[in-house]
Amino acid sequence: MDITTIIGIVIAFGGILYGYAGEAQGPFLEALRGLWSATAAPIIFGGTIGAVVVSFPLNDLKLVGKMLKTIFTNKKLN
Repeated sequence: MDITTIIGIVIAFGGILYGYAGEAQGPFLEALRGLWSATAAPIIFGGTIGAVVVSFPLNDLKLVGKMLKTIFTNKKLN
């Protein structure tokens, strides 16, 4: 896996947590419990997946699995 992939994921999640913690009331760890909502997850993930499906043609979407495998595996080159 490329180091920039890890850095990007950490920055993305860090930004989400920082933004949420800035608006939350009470202790930080207690405030983070609001992120683990069973009703919010389908809205967020379903909306995100729907937006991606609308944005790209089917031929591109068929490549998602292969692209994810390429991104998260480390292939040694000679």
